[in-house]
Parts: sequence; structure tokens; C-alpha cells
Amino acid sequence: MTKAGHHHLLSILLPLVAFVALLSSCGSSRQAAGGQGSVQQGGTSALSQAYTSLAESYNNDWTTLSVPVNVSLKSPKRISASGTMTMTRGKDISISMRVLGIEVATLYITGDSVIALDKWHKYYLAESVESLLGGMPATVENLQDMILGHLFLLGEKSVTARDVKKFTFTPGTGDWFVTPRNMPRNIDYQFAVMNDDNRLALLTATIGSRGPVTCAYGDYSASTPAGTVAGSVNVRVAGAKTTVEAALSLKMSKAKWNSSPARPVTIPRGYSRIEKSSLLKLIPSL
Repeated sequence: MTKAGHHHLLSILLPLVAFVALLSSCGSSRQAAGGQGSVQQGGTSALSQAYTSLAESYNNDWTTLSVPVNVSLKSPKRISASGTMTMTRGKDISISMRVLGIEVATLYITGDSVIALDKWHKYYLAESVESLLGGMPATVENLQDMILGHLFLLGEKSVTARDVKKFTFTPGTGDWFVTPRNMPRNIDYQFAVMNDDNRLALLTATIGSRGPVTCAYGDYSASTPAGTVAGSVNVRVAGAKTTVEAALSLKMSKAKWNSSPARPVTIPRGYSRIEKSSLLKLIPSL
């Protein structure tokens, strides 16, 4: 494969895998976002009530979602691609990218694997979900909640108001914080919730000595079959040498719910495999 071929491949594939692959990169200190509000004034009892209200704003009965999506790498280089994201609740996530109506790249995530295809050059990426997430034992349902801006518990079903005792709540200036009581070994993650409108502002995850990875949420849609969901997610990893940022934007006004399931993806014959490490190492040279 030529260097130019690598670059063109990355221009299609990297934005697709960035949202999950960044979780296996390296970074440093934890951070939190915030605006100004008043939820924290009532202490932990009020925060428990705020959690209940937030969890009740979710609707976990949706079955499928198909929505226009833009995936972009913002740093250290800028690459952007548009297409369609389709999810089957708790089963799979598919992102299809098209140019002039022709599918040129696709990403498919199931319970145990991630497949990304560059149909232009006939290359593929195939990894386990846990490998791409740097050891984080996230389920497809966890990833779907992560994309939609919902709280989640790693390895468990979507949270409800009944899960209030599985978290601790901490007041703060601008945001209040939600921390799972039980976490997998070597994994630490926490949510920051905006005081002013009681919606998820930030997810921070640290895996072993790596991280943190931060996911910042915005553009909330007040009413969907899944309840209140985020329309944008910005992922940031501050590495020792390079800061990597990627963004996922969902056009919820054009979303189709509970209709068509995600389309399974298989690796066609004649495709050549690309390693995840090769993609991440090439980011600075794009």
C-alpha cells in the first residue's frame, strides 16, 4: 500500500472509528465542564431527586434509529464525512458513508466486534469492541447511550430511576457529578450534569494509566422516542505528543425511529486488513 493510499484510506475510515478508537489512546489529567445553575444548592438529597428526574427523561423502549450523521476529526488534522447512522437497540450500530450516492465506507459494531470497510480501496479494520475501547467492557447498549447523551453503567442495561443507589452524587459549581459506585478493575468514569437544565454535559473515562477521554455533549432534542437525547458529541484525548479531537453530529430533526434495523456487515473476499495501531500512528502525518 502506498503512503498516498494510506492517507486516502484514513480520510474515509478514521472519522468512522475515531469515536470508539480514541478510547484506547493516552492522555493526562481529568477535567470537567460547566455552566452556572442552582441544582447543587439542595445538597445530595436534591441531587438524588435530580438524578431521578434525569433518568425518567430517558425512554429505553425504542427499537431502532436511523439518522443523518456527520463524523469529523478536528485535531491534529481536519477530516469530515457524512452519512447515515442506524442502531438496533442493544444489538448493533452501523454508520454508512456515501459519496455521490455510492457507499464508500461503513462501520458496523455488534456485541463483540467492530468492522470498518473502505470500499474504495478494499481495506478493512476488524477488532474486538474491548480492544478498540482499550479494555473498557462496554456493551452495545452502553455505546448507544454514550452516543445519545444518556447516563450508563458499564456492562449493564440502560439506567432507570431505580438505579439511584448505584451512583454517588457530588455537588459542584456549574455542574453536579454522577459517579458509579462499582467500576471494573483499572477503569474510572464519571458524568458531569448541567445544573441549569439537568442534562449530561460531560463523560470522563480513565483506563489504567491512560486517559482521560472526555465526551462533551450538546444540541439536546427535547422530545424523541428515546426521550431527551444529545445531537452532538465531541471526543477529546490529550496525548503526550498529540491532542486528538473528533466530533459526532446527529441531525435528529431527520431521524426515523422504530422502523428499519441496522444492516449487518461482513468482510468481502479480496479485502486487505489494516491494523488499528496503523491508523492511530498515522494521525499526525495526515
